[in-house]
Amino acid sequence: MKPIDRIDVAITVVGVVVAVLAVASEDLRLPLVALACVAFVAGAALMAAGVVIGSARSREEFVTLGGLLLMAAPHHPPARRRLLRVLAGVQSVVGVGAAVSRPFTTVAFAVLVPMFGLGVMAWVGARDGDFDPRSDDR
Repeated sequence: MKPIDRIDVAITVVGVVVAVLAVASEDLRLPLVALACVAFVAGAALMAAGVVIGSARSREEFVTLGGLLLMAAPHHPPARRRLLRVLAGVQSVVGVGAAVSRPFTTVAFAVLVPMFGLGVMAWVGARDGDFDPRSDDR
C-alpha cells in the first residue's frame, strides 16, 4: 500500500470515529469541523494537482475524465481502484449520515470530508494511471 493510500485510510477511520462522536456529543463537534475543513482543502489541492498532471499527460496519452477522476480506465490496478473507491464511498456515507442525523448544526461539516477521497482518486489516477497512447485519428 502506498503512502497516499495509508493517509486516505487514516482520514477515513478518523473521520468515521470523529463523526460518530460528534453526533453523540456536542462537546466533540469542533474536532469534526477542523478535520472536515483540513480534509476538504487537502482534497481540493489533490484534485487540482490531478487535473494539472492529467492535462499534461493528455498531450501524449488518451486521458479520459472518468479514468482521471474516478479511476475508470481499465488499466488502473483493480485492488487499488477498489480500495480508493470504497474509502471515498465510506467517507460519503458517513459524512451525509452524520449531517442528516444532526441537521443545522456544525456536524453538517462532515459532508466536506469526502472531497479528500475524491482528490486522492484524481491524483492517483493522474499519476499512476496507465492510459492508451494518443493516436492521430482520435
